[in-house]
Amino acid sequence: MSVNETHAEATAEKYSVVVNAAKLRGFSECWRVLKPNGTLVFKWGQRDISVERVLEVIGREPLYGHITGKGHNTLWAVYVKLEGVGQ
Repeated sequence: MSVNETHAEATAEKYSVVVNAAKLRGFSECWRVLKPNGTLVFKWGQRDISVERVLEVIGREPLYGHITGKGHNTLWAVYVKLEGVGQ
């Protein structure tokens, strides 16, 4: 593991609670203003925090998603806000 990778992991570990809370608030706000039957496309680059951890913090399963990019580090996920379900 390189020095940069070690530093990134240490930083992510140290600040993960703050970062995750901020990301959760951002996703929650997008979800709040999304109209019923609306679609939300979410993109995440897992440089410092893994896709698995981000999905855990969001707490919703995407309708579908795909990991792309060099090194497979970018997640694209699609969410649909069905009327009357999981508001």
